[in-house]
Amino acid sequence: MITVCCFVAEGQNVNISVPQDSTLAKRTVVRRINRKNDRWTLEQCIAYAIDNNISIKQIELQRARADIQFDTYRHSTHPNLSASGENTMSFQRVETGDDRPDNSSQWNSSFSIGSATPIFHGYKIKHEIEKGRIDLQVATENLNRAKDDMSLNITQMYLQALFYRETQKVYATQLQQSKSQADRTRALVEEGRLAETQLFDIEAEVARNNASLVEASNNVTLALLELRQAMELEEPLFDIVAPDSTAAIEKSIDELHSPQTVYDTALEIKPLIKSLQLQVESARTNMEITRAAMYPQLDFIAGYSTSYNHNFRLERLDSRYNSSFGNQLRDNGTTFLGVRIETPIYSRKVLRNQLSLAELEVSNLELELQNTKKTLFKEIQTAYTNAVVSQERYKALAQAVKAAEESVRHVQERYDAGKSTTYEFAEAQSRLTQSRLELVQAQFDFLFRTKILDFYYGRPIQL
Repeated sequence: MITVCCFVAEGQNVNISVPQDSTLAKRTVVRRINRKNDRWTLEQCIAYAIDNNISIKQIELQRARADIQFDTYRHSTHPNLSASGENTMSFQRVETGDDRPDNSSQWNSSFSIGSATPIFHGYKIKHEIEKGRIDLQVATENLNRAKDDMSLNITQMYLQALFYRETQKVYATQLQQSKSQADRTRALVEEGRLAETQLFDIEAEVARNNASLVEASNNVTLALLELRQAMELEEPLFDIVAPDSTAAIEKSIDELHSPQTVYDTALEIKPLIKSLQLQVESARTNMEITRAAMYPQLDFIAGYSTSYNHNFRLERLDSRYNSSFGNQLRDNGTTFLGVRIETPIYSRKVLRNQLSLAELEVSNLELELQNTKKTLFKEIQTAYTNAVVSQERYKALAQAVKAAEESVRHVQERYDAGKSTTYEFAEAQSRLTQSRLELVQAQFDFLFRTKILDFYYGRPIQL
């Protein structure tokens, strides 16, 4: 599981647990970007992060290792071939016919070449090849899972940065409106229509709004920095594209699917589910490999060997005693063909217990798969419910913003006529700003929750 932060009001955090499983659809993205002039899209951020993330590169190495192991298993049915050679020099004292010991030294060389071909190993080789193929698929699904995890994390950070940027715009609008109101109040004070204390109140409001804008700008900077660090991007000049959030929301509303539909699709495409299913198959195959070790193993063997001997003592007595190197290799050559059988009789229950452990591993992985499927369905139901609730909340807050804007308009008219105080105007403006902030929060909260459903459904994550 991975935990991501949903988009909430300033100063609040809500964590959502998301399963680490999804298969990214193939995308055509622009990898080379003029970073000083262009802004990054979500697709470009995801693609760059996947290409440069160290953890993903490590998982790619694990997949390469599984591929090499699979290739090793595939060639295990071939005959092997080995050769060896040995040269030794021996020295000893020997008794002669006249009872006088003499020194004797010999040079010995031996050469051999042999081959063995497996005939029957209890189908062990067959199952090892199958296990290697399955393990390679498991490694591939783990790689897909890591890429999808990265895409979801980048999406969360990207939307978080957009959320803070929209709040920055809200605070900037509030500051501009409060400055305009301060100018009007100053004019009314100079005309004697308002007390000077009301000017002090509105100037204090301007200062508070300016502080809020500074904090919002800092949040944008930090969010972009966090996104850039997650992407492993060292380029300091970095900015992102801000899509039309209203259009994205309308599109997401039309594309919501029922929890059962999303779940059925997720079972077929999610790397976590596919990886666990493959691991169950791998464990069953490993059980057959363990069982095969209880059967006799039969190999065909063949080889050739020869040797050469040179006795230096006898050569001193008769120079013709030692045959030539080539003649001895030819005359001493031996060829053999045969079969080799090895049968386990009693292994102190080692093989039997290994088979029992393999069966337990199969049962454990089957239970893990069932539990993961149940957890996946619960999380899809929760994600769908949250998306629907967020959608309704967004609609309600959109009406609240309209009402707050109308309220500010009426208070503004009464204030300009001298029938309302600065405090009343500031309260109305504050309610409008809060409603706008809550609407922005609802927008990105709904967008992120729909992206989670896209994640489960296997749809490419894009805005």
